[in-house]
Amino acid sequence: MSTLGGKVHQGKRVQNATLTVFDASGNVINKVKIADNALNAQTRRIVGSWDLTDSKGRLVSEGTYLVRGVVVTSDGKRERVSVMVGVR
Repeated sequence: MSTLGGKVHQGKRVQNATLTVFDASGNVINKVKIADNALNAQTRRIVGSWDLTDSKGRLVSEGTYLVRGVVVTSDGKRERVSVMVGVR
């Protein structure tokens, strides 16, 4: 399982987001829901995860995937995020 987490810019909590997973050809593979359910003032926390499957529940092939989208922080600010994920 691949986890997507950590601090958003300036450590603000994430209110919500849906990130899209793309393969190397730019095809949409799956979507990842993000919600920050951290307790207290934890500085690093898991806010979402991708189980390395496509939208039909099949494991993805080895390769590099781009995860991107826009998150909304607890103060309402919208921030673009993107992460490259290597699967092997």
